[in-house]
Amino acid sequence: MCYSIGFSASSIVTTNFVTRMTDRYDPNGENCEINPHRPIADFELLIDAPSTYQHALVEDKHIVFIDRFANQRELPDHCYQIRYHQPCDNQTFLAWTDQVVNTFRHALIPSFLSFDLNNLVDILQAEPSKRFSLQSITLDEINDLGSTRPALGHANSLLFVIICGPALKLDVYAEVANSVTRSIKEHSSVYFTVYEYPHLPQLNIAMLYGTPNATKPENL
Repeated sequence: MCYSIGFSASSIVTTNFVTRMTDRYDPNGENCEINPHRPIADFELLIDAPSTYQHALVEDKHIVFIDRFANQRELPDHCYQIRYHQPCDNQTFLAWTDQVVNTFRHALIPSFLSFDLNNLVDILQAEPSKRFSLQSITLDEINDLGSTRPALGHANSLLFVIICGPALKLDVYAEVANSVTRSIKEHSSVYFTVYEYPHLPQLNIAMLYGTPNATKPENL
């Protein structure tokens, strides 16, 4: 059920309005500095853009605003928002934005679970509020999702990126998938993908999920 919109270039541009840095990530190549003479990427991540920021709308280009807790941004067509779940200082916010960007990149690294930019668009478009939250948990927390992360039970769309050492064990993957299935509502759009990172001391799971309440993210 891929929604095909011509992501042949398969690159993501990230612009950080705090650090004033921009880069481009190509899942099929190497991360490299943005070249202003290249065509605009189909997918853009905008970190802490001003509330009044107006982006030129281009057909088949999707924009994800990565924002602080208090930002109640208007979201026109093909625009989405991920907000930090509570007020925080600048250092905490920037550390979290790194996690958000890395989660997108890790999800797109080829693994035995297929996932691409078209799947990401499916997830974003499945949430009517166009708002999302992103948090990370360890494997020890996976069996308590229903009680510790009740917001997951209201999400229309979710992505779980399992970040692990080499060779994820099948029973561990089954434990994660079964716990998630018990914690979400029926007919939710949910995707799993795996990113293998050598020498990782413990397994982590990054969760991107829709927040139907468009006015205030859950404080989880």
